[in-house]
Amino acid sequence: DVADYTYEGKIDYNKYDLIFGFGYPFGKAFWDKSAEKIPKICYLTGSLKLFNQMERNKYLKERKGVTVIPRRNYYWKYLQESISMSDAIIVTGNDWTESTVRPYNSRTFKVRLPVFLPNKKEIFKILQEKDFEKAKKNFLWFGSSGALHKGLDICLDVFSNNRSSLFLHVCGPVDKEEDFFEVYKRELTELENIKYYGFVNIDSTLFRNIIKSCAFIIFPSCSEGTSTGVLTCMSYGLIPVVTIETGVNIDISYGVLLNNYKVEYISEIVEYLASFSADRLKDMAVRAMEYTHENHNTETYKQDLLKALKTLGVV
Repeated sequence: DVADYTYEGKIDYNKYDLIFGFGYPFGKAFWDKSAEKIPKICYLTGSLKLFNQMERNKYLKERKGVTVIPRRNYYWKYLQESISMSDAIIVTGNDWTESTVRPYNSRTFKVRLPVFLPNKKEIFKILQEKDFEKAKKNFLWFGSSGALHKGLDICLDVFSNNRSSLFLHVCGPVDKEEDFFEVYKRELTELENIKYYGFVNIDSTLFRNIIKSCAFIIFPSCSEGTSTGVLTCMSYGLIPVVTIETGVNIDISYGVLLNNYKVEYISEIVEYLASFSADRLKDMAVRAMEYTHENHNTETYKQDLLKALKTLGVV
């Protein structure tokens, strides 16, 4: 049976062998006598770094003199009980994501999140034909709601200062966040080296064309469980340039892990990456694609989830 995480109606927990999830119906089970002997596993798709978004808003104010409305909601009812009182926690993400949970519950398990994977042979062909001398000057930011949270402001500041040589492609519903869009309207609509597309379907010709023109997915997010946007772009052969907070495992053979989110530092990194040889970038792109296809499919997710549940003795 499935209940929405905001559902506040009555549930007879007594008929279940396992309670799995998060939110109101999950947290309520800790106080319901019919559920007191049933194992409870909290399933988290995000980290517990609650102040990272505030940190980014403060950094925005230092640069622009304004703040924007936070778009990502960290809190849900019974959050504290669900984290600390669960029999275990299953979290999507990397070691960093898990480290934000472990102080509150030592029984944690990571699972590799699956994403939609394109035809591998087709993507390999695209990578073999891609002009990396041109593509290495093109970076893609690919995200959903929460532009500040996901580091778009930083990317816009980086590329607006590199107008002559480097290009940023922006895919996501940024215009829906009116306050953010107003702050960065000039960068998003007027600069020749920044192209804003809005929401882009990954099954579209437009998305394929963007993938063909770019070498990198850049995503300095402040907190994720696992960024499926980053993984999706990697599965198409884009090289990740991301923070550890994206929840994606990064190896130097196929990506760049950013040490911090400051504009000056990331500006140096993108300039450095644009100096790489085409052969080196092609090799990294192929490795990024192969890593994602091998580690973020439905079978690996099933294996990780079953391993955790068997260790806990609930299956």
